[in-house]
Amino acid sequence: MKGRIVLFALLLLALTQAACAQVRLFPRKGRQEVLDTTKVAVPDSTVAAPVDSVAPAPVIVAPSVVQVRLQLPLSGSDEQKAGYMNFYEGFLLGLRQAAAEGIRAEVSVQECSEPVQEGPFHLAVDVTHSPQALARNVSACPDWTVVPLEQDMDAMADSCRVALVAGGWQARTLELVRWIREDWHWGDKLFVLSPGDDPKTEFLKEALRSEGLRFLSLAGNYTQQDYSIIAGTARFVLVAEDPGYTASAVNFLSGGIKAQKTETAFYCTSKVRSYARRFEEDALGNANTRMVTSYYVDYAAPAVDAFIQDFRRYYGAEPNQFAFHGYDTALYFVRLAAVYGAQWPLGLEKDGAPAHGLLTDFRFKREAGDTGFVNTAFRRISYDPDLNETISSTLAE
Repeated sequence: MKGRIVLFALLLLALTQAACAQVRLFPRKGRQEVLDTTKVAVPDSTVAAPVDSVAPAPVIVAPSVVQVRLQLPLSGSDEQKAGYMNFYEGFLLGLRQAAAEGIRAEVSVQECSEPVQEGPFHLAVDVTHSPQALARNVSACPDWTVVPLEQDMDAMADSCRVALVAGGWQARTLELVRWIREDWHWGDKLFVLSPGDDPKTEFLKEALRSEGLRFLSLAGNYTQQDYSIIAGTARFVLVAEDPGYTASAVNFLSGGIKAQKTETAFYCTSKVRSYARRFEEDALGNANTRMVTSYYVDYAAPAVDAFIQDFRRYYGAEPNQFAFHGYDTALYFVRLAAVYGAQWPLGLEKDGAPAHGLLTDFRFKREAGDTGFVNTAFRRISYDPDLNETISSTLAE
């Protein structure tokens, strides 16, 4: 690990001294590969922008070379550095794929804690892991900023020029309610699980009411509830983020209730996976879990397998979620910047610019009165008792 970190530091030093050079060092193997991005270069051109009835349409210039500023947390423990190094390695492979499509890009890497480097840049990506530091960086950044990792930062979109890749908890909850509505049949019983008063549970209840879905609340120690009220198909939903209560609920739904009934389903968000150590390996399957998540890799997909092979070839290691995330982020936003330059958010205004990634999907939305955009695309994961997983995207095919 220390060898990788030293090598990564040398790479960053080289970038600082020559920010205009194309980054083509794959850190683990210590060799350089210069990508030939000149064969099919994107020419400078002027693209007519959509007509705005209020303000004059901006002139959009497609750059011949996309200039990227990538801010990474380079300080901290070796374990923390390794995660962000994985993101960077995946990011480079995303730029490599963009180059194969004829898009030239140059990237400048800087430490998140340092003052924001002046441009001009067409694309700014900030992987700061602290919400406070992220807010500071975004407020100091003159450019639009892509925020790929931080979740539940929706409030930042109110007044900041950001594109938040991780959808917020409210959007995930609304997607969960839509899923319940799609599965719903007359006569089904719906139970909302919660350890007590909880803002996220209250938001869930209001969303259920808006959809006309009747439910019963099972608060506190649900094992003491009278389950004789359960008849027909029983659906349970949980959004509260309480580790002990969540683990206990999953174990009970996959055990006690499952032993009495076969027509059950458990709806939750991906936060439940954070508590996986607290329940049995097959608990999610036995509970017939329906999970909404922003990130999930379908290892059966050919594109995923191709990425894994490339990552092994260049880095001699297995890609983790950070690596997939870096790849998706680079490829999606560099494609936009290659067309719109620094005004790439204009591309998000066209039906949200939907696209499938390896780890995540993209479809951005800006609420009325907001400045920034939030990703509203999710993946639905269904678990069954045979330990099978069914993955589907909320994007229309």
